[in-house]
Amino acid sequence: MARPATGPLMRRHAISWMVVLAMLCVAGLATRNAQAQHGGWQTVQWQIDARGHVAVTASVDLALSQPVLNALHRGVPVYFMARAQLERQRRWWWPQLEASAERYWRLGHLPLTGAWQLQHSSTPFAPDATIAGLAQRFASLDAALAALAHIGPWQISPVTPLRPGRYFASLQFEIDRSLLPRPLQFDTDSRAGWELILTDRQHLLLDDGGLRPLPR
Repeated sequence: MARPATGPLMRRHAISWMVVLAMLCVAGLATRNAQAQHGGWQTVQWQIDARGHVAVTASVDLALSQPVLNALHRGVPVYFMARAQLERQRRWWWPQLEASAERYWRLGHLPLTGAWQLQHSSTPFAPDATIAGLAQRFASLDAALAALAHIGPWQISPVTPLRPGRYFASLQFEIDRSLLPRPLQFDTDSRAGWELILTDRQHLLLDDGGLRPLPR
């Protein structure tokens, strides 16, 4: 009959588990630090009108890291993306996607005028695109970031009319790192500080009173 593992073997197993737990704690701390560094959501509100169109309005406390700010001041455009999704909760099945949309921004500096230009579009930007989507110009970077930090009212039309019931809504805002210059895409040290991903998740109820959040 095999004897239970004792002595050095048990100590090695215990040390292995301690290492795993330490790595998980460090990863969680790094995620919280990254979120704190870049800010977070101030408000996220979902609404539905009489025609059944869903809209989300949100504001972000946007605090870009120093590497991102340095790149902007050096003339490197920075791309942002927001993704909104609305899923219907079903008792015996996986949630059903009812509405989804994406929005894109390109923030860059115009050296000839000294202005900051913020372009936004419902379709992805092509690399190095200088003219795409609707554009706004601002005298300062702070003013451009203030405009970027406000989303909506952003209308997201459902595929079919929404029925009363419970829904799961998510809104994500992030830097689109796929459009960064190649050195920033492949150099791990250069990418530090670019991990901006802010996500808001809410459970909503649609009834005669409209679309309203359920307690978290």
